[in-house]
Amino acid sequence: MYNLYENMKDSGIDWLKKIPADWNLRRLKLTSKVNPAKSKIKDIKDGIKVSFLPMEYVGENGELNLSLIKQICEVYQGYTYCQDGDVIVAKITPCFENGKGALCSGFSNGLGFASTEFHVIRADDYILPEYIFYVTKSHQFRCFGESSMTGAAGQKRVPDDYIKNYQIVYPNIDEQKIIVTYLDQQTSHIDKLIEKKEKLIILLKEKRQALITEAVRKGLNPDVKMKDSGVEWIGEIPEHWELTQIKRIKSKVKDSLVDGPFGSSVNVATDYVDKEEGVPVVKTVNITDNGFNVNDLKYMRKAKYEEIVRHSIKPNDILFSKVGTIGNACLFPDRFPEGILSTTGSCKITVDLQKVIPRYMVYVLHIMKDHFNLLASSNVQPFLNMTTIGNTKTVLPPVDEQYAILDYLYKKLSVIDKIVNTIETQITKLQEFRQTLISNAVTGKIDVRGEV
Repeated sequence: MYNLYENMKDSGIDWLKKIPADWNLRRLKLTSKVNPAKSKIKDIKDGIKVSFLPMEYVGENGELNLSLIKQICEVYQGYTYCQDGDVIVAKITPCFENGKGALCSGFSNGLGFASTEFHVIRADDYILPEYIFYVTKSHQFRCFGESSMTGAAGQKRVPDDYIKNYQIVYPNIDEQKIIVTYLDQQTSHIDKLIEKKEKLIILLKEKRQALITEAVRKGLNPDVKMKDSGVEWIGEIPEHWELTQIKRIKSKVKDSLVDGPFGSSVNVATDYVDKEEGVPVVKTVNITDNGFNVNDLKYMRKAKYEEIVRHSIKPNDILFSKVGTIGNACLFPDRFPEGILSTTGSCKITVDLQKVIPRYMVYVLHIMKDHFNLLASSNVQPFLNMTTIGNTKTVLPPVDEQYAILDYLYKKLSVIDKIVNTIETQITKLQEFRQTLISNAVTGKIDVRGEV
């Protein structure tokens, strides 16, 4: 249980309600400079080196990667100026919602330039930058900032005015130091717990991968006679297993990027309808190891179906990612009777059900991801062409063994998946507790002066 402040006063703000009687309440722009101008450094020599921060070099819990050093003349124009002691906050979605931001320190020559998608907050003398940093990590700051975003979908940003007018509540400097010290201690402890759990998840997923790899490459019988597959990445396989090409086990492998009526139909068909009246169109597929995102389905009117029947996809068809996240595979969901594949990033593999159990083939493709990535061509991003996919060799046991391996993997993997889900839930709760603790400490809802 945490102590509470005894003397409270009404803040006059609905969400804040009561605050400690001796705390201050001001807009952030009255306690800090928001997005300070570069005029202070305009006379610095061009030869000076400064730290450079792209968005990906800033973490969600204040981590900074300071490995990039630039000449100031390279970044002065077109990037956001900051310095040691500043607080930076991502302004663009989803980086803002995810908590991207940091307290700047350790910059080369004390100076830095960051992505233009950051706001900069520079504290005045009577408020600690560390305290402001924790304010920007609070639930209230994030929640209200998200609701204030402007701009088109996918490009929404938190405006300057939100940062400037945010109502920050704070005690005197000495008490700020106590709160910051307390939050440093507690968040460090929570972060270490989360890190341990994340490492455990990595180990469990490695174990999961090893089980799949061993089962689909060597089978379940440790005493079976083996033979050399003649393929380096496959190695030895059971003597009675077949070594074959993917195109030999399919009834059809089609590239979805095809010219003709299909492309025209999709481009002009604006009258998408409910699934009861239309065919689901798989337009943007996010294939993962556990399936694909059904939110990426849209529905096309049935009138267009006959024009594009050759692009149809049905239950037991395999969706395979051939661009970007190469090698991910899943089954088309059986809750949809049929669909239309309309994405350049994926293809479908329709296997011969007399030879291959589709679910088993998904596991086979799963262990082939590293090999597929080696085969990939690249211009802007890695990709596989259909010929390469079809000619790639794989191993195939008899159907009865496929069923046995599937049953074995279901029992083993379900245990691992359950443990991983439990740990992920624990991590989520720790993250929520972390944010709640910060929010309560920087709004005066709990008194931590006796906790340090």
